[in-house]
Amino acid sequence: MSKANLKLTIEHLVLPDLPPSQRVRVVEVIEQELGRLWAERGMATAMSSASVTVETARIEVAAGANALAIGRQVAHAIYGQMAGQGHTIPG
Repeated sequence: MSKANLKLTIEHLVLPDLPPSQRVRVVEVIEQELGRLWAERGMATAMSSASVTVETARIEVAAGANALAIGRQVAHAIYGQMAGQGHTIPG
């Protein structure tokens, strides 16, 4: 089985109330978690096209959530939409 190459571009990510160092960490976690999800679950048919647009209007996070929790939540929402499942929030 060959591995698929993936290029993900996030054009706009708003992380209000987080210091810049936390924002960088959130992006790192998003990248890591998406990689883990694709490695474990693979790419759904909806994700196999040359280009997919994912629009996530808002993701509500718990007050006081850390960068790890926020990044994972965003990654699951992105993966869920790309897989045609809508927003998914990890348990």
